[in-house]
Parts: sequence; C-alpha cells; structure tokens
Amino acid sequence: MLQIYLFSPNPEKTEENINFLEEEFSKIYKQIVRINLKEDEVLNYYWRAMSGKGFNSEEVIKGIKDEIIALATDKTIWIKEFISGLSQAFQTVEKFENSEFSFAKDLRYLNNMALAYPFIIKAYKLQASEKSINRLIQLFENITFRYLLRGGRAEIESRLNHHLVHYNSAEEVDKNINDIKNSIKHNGWWWYWNNDNLKNYLNSGWFYKNRVDNYVLWKYELYTVCDDNHPKPHKVTFDDLIRNESIEHIAPQTPTNGNPVANGYEIYEDKENPENGIVSGEWLNCVGNLMLLISQSHNSSIGNKPFDQKLKSYGDANLLNQQKEIVNFVSDKENPVWDKAAIEQRHTKILNAAMDIWNLDII
Repeated sequence: MLQIYLFSPNPEKTEENINFLEEEFSKIYKQIVRINLKEDEVLNYYWRAMSGKGFNSEEVIKGIKDEIIALATDKTIWIKEFISGLSQAFQTVEKFENSEFSFAKDLRYLNNMALAYPFIIKAYKLQASEKSINRLIQLFENITFRYLLRGGRAEIESRLNHHLVHYNSAEEVDKNINDIKNSIKHNGWWWYWNNDNLKNYLNSGWFYKNRVDNYVLWKYELYTVCDDNHPKPHKVTFDDLIRNESIEHIAPQTPTNGNPVANGYEIYEDKENPENGIVSGEWLNCVGNLMLLISQSHNSSIGNKPFDQKLKSYGDANLLNQQKEIVNFVSDKENPVWDKAAIEQRHTKILNAAMDIWNLDII
C-alpha cells in the first residue's frame, strides 16, 4: 500500500522514493534479529508515541491507513517520515535492551514495558538529551514498580496519556517528567499510586507472593551494600535470583514439630493479644520476615530448622548482605529468638529503605 503513494509523475522521484523505502526497511529487518521485543510490539509502541492519541490509539494498521487517506498534503512526505521514525524506534529498542544504565536494567527486570516504551521512543525521536532520557527511564522504573506493587484493576494509561500526547519537543521532556511527579504526589486522580499507597502495600502483612516481592528485596539488598544508597554492580544479578528464585520465611511457615517457641521463634498464635503472635499479628508474610536466598536448595535445607541453626547458616560465606544482617535484629545474641520485635524492626528498616529508593524527589 505504501509504495502506491510513493509514485510520482517524475520517474526519477519515484525511484528515489522506492529506494528510500527499501533502505529504511532493510535497516528495520537487520534490527529485528538483534532485539528481543517482537516487531509488532515495536510498531504498536511507535504508533502510540507518534499518532497523537497515545494509549487511546486505534489498531495500528487501520490507524495508518486512516491517517494517510485523511492527508490533504503530499502523502509521500508523511510516509517517509513515518518509516524513518519506525526505523529509529527499532534502534531505540536495541539501545534500551543493551543499556547498562542501572534503572534501564531495573525497568527491564520489571517486565512491563508497555507503559514506558512509547515515552522512551518519543523522547529519542525528539532528540532529547541523554540526561533527560535517563531521568525518564528512572521515572518509569518508579511508576512501573508502584503500578505492579498495587496490582488491581485501576488502569494507569489514562493518567499517562495526557503526558504522552501533549509534548512535542526535546525541551519539554524534563517539564513532562516534573509534571508527572507532581501529579503522583498531589493529584487525587493518581491516588492509587501515591506515596501513601506505596507505603500501605509495602506495610501489608500479606506481602508474600506480591508480583514484586523479590524485586523489593533485591533493591533493598543493593541499598544496604552501597555507601551512597544507589545501585552499583553486584556479584549476584537479579537475573540469577529470578532463575533460582527463592524467598525464605525467617520464621518458617510451618515450624518444626509445630512448636515454634522450642525452636527459637516467638508464639505464632496469641489469643489474648493477637497482634503479638507471628501469625495472628500478620507478621509471617510481611516483608520484615521475608528474605532473598541465592538458591532453592539452600531454602530447602534450612527452611524449618531451629532459629539458632538458621542464624548460623546466614553467616556461612553467603553472598547477600540481608542474610548477614539478621543477627543485628536479635536482642539476645547468646540465646537468639526470632520474635515479633525483631520482625517489626527489620520490617521498618526495609519500609524506610523502600520509601527512600522510590523517592520521587531524587529523580
């Protein structure tokens, strides 16, 4: 269809147009084999970025046809600009997939690029500075994390759509970032993903099995080992942990012999004061009682052991700082007990770290 509109009364102009189209598609075909994202998804994200309708764009092929038919000016110019931009979008995807920027890697780990790619593709198309693009990537790591943490049916695209559609220059990228940050913090329409809800969901007694439970613990790990509290290269990657995913309950889900007290854990069910029991107080599945382990085999070998044995294993040449620091939350080092007070103390530390890690003001 596109070639029909590239014909001109001037044969040389027609040949020039066809050659341009073939060269751009040749670039695209070479990019396709170098990226993980499917070609239809790249086209879809590019169309959202450039259609003027954002996340409300119609189906891509129909949208392109309608756009060309409606053009009153030379259709050739629009087609050539569209294909050239699409070729650049494929290059943008390859650059992003191979980026070593910490927040780009984090955003890839979260594996929900449908929100971010239209913004990133548009920013590159507008030739925004690398600094602005990196801010944009960091912002979308933050937004995507909040979105996945909460889950539920509240959709975020309508909140983002205005910001995707109504900026059309490189100079507006940073203003757009600041506007989105301000909306999350102060606009009631963004209530589902503001700081209060971020804290509430992290503070839940049922955090285990949340879609980002291991991601939170991984970011906390990076936070604890870095002096300046910013992610740095680590000898164990998040990919390693995903492939061998294992989250340990420090106070086990099923204590040995069903007798937690005898095995170094505080009482699970406290009928007189339910909030003090590890289970009755909803401390068992909170983030303060959860910890990343390097392998499932380690988890299986120590999962239900008495706490003093488990504590000793945490100090045996393991690679994660969050295992080594467990001893710091135990009040009696000689007769260690993992109790509600220890869980709550660790829970608070992780919660405070998370509010710092996903602080919008540092973007």
